[in-house]
Amino acid sequence: MHGNQCIFSEDEWEQVLDEKKDSHDTFFSLWTLKESYIKKIGRGLSKELSSFSILLCDQIGVVDYKIEKTDEHFLLRGIGSSYKLAICSAKCMDNVEEEMTVQEFLDRYY
Repeated sequence: MHGNQCIFSEDEWEQVLDEKKDSHDTFFSLWTLKESYIKKIGRGLSKELSSFSILLCDQIGVVDYKIEKTDEHFLLRGIGSSYKLAICSAKCMDNVEEEMTVQEFLDRYY
């Protein structure tokens, strides 16, 4: 199917290939969210990327059956037309301002 099947779960590939969505945008949204999640749980690339699924919906979520469930909160922002920023945090980030300094962000969410 795809040469990069090992980076996404089956559920994620369904999201990428959904004809109702922009596949390029969905691919990079999932990729950056997956990066933020593996950094948050402290596993980095030692965690198999297809072993968990990011769910793109109104409330971004994660399904990971290999670890005890903790609370993850995601923030996904576009940066211009070509880049994505994703943050996974233990704290809710619903009211994140569009612009803030790194120090303001760290003080508020970490």
